[in-house]
Amino acid sequence: AALAGALTLGAAPVMALADGASLMANDAANLDGAKVTYKNGGKAFDTFVLTGERQGLVPELLDVKVGEDLVPELAPTDTTKREIGDAYYYYVEVDGTGGTAFNNPGNVVTYKTEEDGKSRVLAGNALYEMPSKVGTYAVVIGIWNGSGSWTYVTEADTFTIASNSLEGATLFEGDDVTDGTFAYTGEDNCNLISVLNDRDSKYAVRVAIDGVALPDDAYELTFIQGGKKVTTDSIKPGSYTVRVEGKDDKAYEGKSVELPFTYGKLDLTDADIATTIFTGGSVIAEDASLIESINGVKSTDMQEGALERISVDFVSGPDGAINGGFGAYQFKISAVKDFAGDDSSNDWVTGEQTVTVYNADAKASIEYNGSELDGKDFETDLSDLESNPYFDTSDINVTYVIGEETKSLKASEFVKVFEGGEEVSADELRNPGTYTVVVDVNTKVDGYVIAGRASAEVTVGYGSTLTKDANAFLAIDGKNVDKTATVYYDGTDYAEGMEAKVIANGVELVQGTDYEVSVSKKGADGIYVDTDSIVDAGAYRVTFKALTFKFDSDSAVTFDVTVKPAEVKAAEVDYSLFDGDDGFLPYTGEAITPTFTFYTDAAKKEAIEVPAEAFEVTYTLDGDATNKEVELKDEGEYVAHFSDALNTDNYSFSTTNVTANVIVADKKVFVDVPNNEYYTESVYTAVNEHYIEGMGGSNLFMPNSSMSRAQMVCVLYRMAGGEPQKDDWVAGPDEGKYLSQFSDVNGDEFFAQALAWAARAGVVTGYEDGTFGPADDVTVEQYVTMLARYAKAVGNYEAVDTDEVLGTVADGDKVSQFAEDAVAWAVENDYIAQGGADVQPQSPVTRGRAVTIAVRYQPEQADVVGKPVTE
Repeated sequence: AALAGALTLGAAPVMALADGASLMANDAANLDGAKVTYKNGGKAFDTFVLTGERQGLVPELLDVKVGEDLVPELAPTDTTKREIGDAYYYYVEVDGTGGTAFNNPGNVVTYKTEEDGKSRVLAGNALYEMPSKVGTYAVVIGIWNGSGSWTYVTEADTFTIASNSLEGATLFEGDDVTDGTFAYTGEDNCNLISVLNDRDSKYAVRVAIDGVALPDDAYELTFIQGGKKVTTDSIKPGSYTVRVEGKDDKAYEGKSVELPFTYGKLDLTDADIATTIFTGGSVIAEDASLIESINGVKSTDMQEGALERISVDFVSGPDGAINGGFGAYQFKISAVKDFAGDDSSNDWVTGEQTVTVYNADAKASIEYNGSELDGKDFETDLSDLESNPYFDTSDINVTYVIGEETKSLKASEFVKVFEGGEEVSADELRNPGTYTVVVDVNTKVDGYVIAGRASAEVTVGYGSTLTKDANAFLAIDGKNVDKTATVYYDGTDYAEGMEAKVIANGVELVQGTDYEVSVSKKGADGIYVDTDSIVDAGAYRVTFKALTFKFDSDSAVTFDVTVKPAEVKAAEVDYSLFDGDDGFLPYTGEAITPTFTFYTDAAKKEAIEVPAEAFEVTYTLDGDATNKEVELKDEGEYVAHFSDALNTDNYSFSTTNVTANVIVADKKVFVDVPNNEYYTESVYTAVNEHYIEGMGGSNLFMPNSSMSRAQMVCVLYRMAGGEPQKDDWVAGPDEGKYLSQFSDVNGDEFFAQALAWAARAGVVTGYEDGTFGPADDVTVEQYVTMLARYAKAVGNYEAVDTDEVLGTVADGDKVSQFAEDAVAWAVENDYIAQGGADVQPQSPVTRGRAVTIAVRYQPEQADVVGKPVTE
């Protein structure tokens, strides 16, 4: 028996951490002390939010990494094909009772709870797939010893999959998350609970959290009044409670919340009431039959008894009587009142308003291209105008009959076009959109009252059905993607370069007019929330919403874009010090925290920036068989081991075993430059970039000695790409011209070539008496002035507000006038006076400080010597 009572050799609950990888431990003693870590920074007692997808802790044991593409599954039935020592893991649904006890003699598996920290013997059902349901699970890790038994990590870590909270949930109607009002409309079945619970109904009661609609299949609704469930399908206006309950295996399983729900009455006060037009001397009825529709619901579509709740009362007419002649009549439309004189007994309708009813000599006949206009729907297909042309209001005809004579009216006087409730020009009917054309005739011609009303819906768009795959296109990073796409995190906002296109019958539609594109990101609760960017790792959805057409009968199509973590596959330490070509970290006696360069390829060609908080690094001594973690401090050769940091999703070190060799050495290029001074790294950088050499070619740098003007000119010359002057160098005519301006400089001086270049470039000017003073100490302000001139010469200088900057340092007022602009520039750019330190403008600059300032300004040698310079 492999696992007591349930798991046998032929059905071992196993999965290798890596195919054929050795755990480097194959007995109970080693496993007892095994260190278990988890992918992506997971830890014991982690809580995962239910999404319906498989999730949980994925173990890494010792140095064995788990491939990202691996999921728990049954191992081969013939376990003899596995080497002894292979490690496997699976999950146990912890229930404390049923299933299997996971133990062998002397090797009992236990777990602890976060609440009390007490150990308990693990019992529950073994799972061979990562779990996806609400519950508490343990991760069991073991080694098959090849002789019919298992050795386990004796304490299993646990994690929980929990439902989302419904805290903050709100109710809304239809598709508008801001519409929290619900009211009786009079339409047949509008007040049925089954209709309110139908997510496809325009009257649907739906749920949102923080303005985001929950998936329709994630919850169920129960209507409650007076503490009892409403058992009838019909619901009357009044106050209720709606219980929202998460469905099993959905994001809110086991969670519920009760929300107040008010079902209002039909309020006639602001309702849109359309009335019947009476003609030819017909008797105007003082009842609800003169109502054609309320808020777009036609009286013929209202449920039985709805109009009986509405009272119609005559107010005025042309001759003061209800049937006093032709013209406009006023009626008050109100809720039916009881005998007590109030409307409190009317459970369905409230409010009142006065409406106009016409009694005309003749009813206007309103037609469009020979057919009755009223109630018709028209479609303009912009991709096939020949079959479905533009709606032209000039083709509306209005006629009426007096006696036996048919007469016409000028239709344009009575036509109005509306879009979204706002009146617009008839010219808009050539642009994509949905419009209502209303013809309202009320006029008097030759003593006759003519009245009539008609309306029609006009949709302008692309009427042909478009297939989802063939006509909606999405390009990311310049490449077309399928309906599902995968990219890798690199800090890029993929939404910025995203291109969307929709083509219908060879016509490219217009984004923003014909369709809209939006981006949403999947949250921990499985719900997609609108966002403006696609940057961090995660699941995104790009939605094309059709405005003027349909995607194969759908109003929208989606592209799913997954941003995977950047896969780090190689690393190397950033050495600042070199002994020849060999880099090293300087031994200082203190713990060292190096920086690294990471790569997404093993060949180290594609570098990627990884912030320090995105990874964990440990060190072992190279060649140490115990592989114990050590501190990076003493001299020696180390191996850095990288893993994902906790709660860092954008980078992954788990796909490969990422390591880097690290050398710590107590080496010195200069015997007088310690490894722990502020100028140390700058000195070594300056050596590597050929800015400096030892004094007189020796291994002495003399960092605390003053820098002479001649030495400073050599540093600037080499920063610009110049080579050290050869002993046999002879100044040419050009160099000689610039050298001759200094009376104290000969052409055979070691600094002469550098000085000739610096003078020509305007970096140095010498003293007023025509000398250069090569042996003089360079003061801080003189040095910074030379550096600023050098920056101007190479086109890398930007002026600053001198007075403002110098006012920020304590001795800014001590700077000589000639150097003020240069010193302010250096302070602003943090070349000097960092952290509020003094400038010390007239103090000689030491060689250590001079080199530090030079490297801060320009850490790599330039190539400008011999090229045109800025005068």
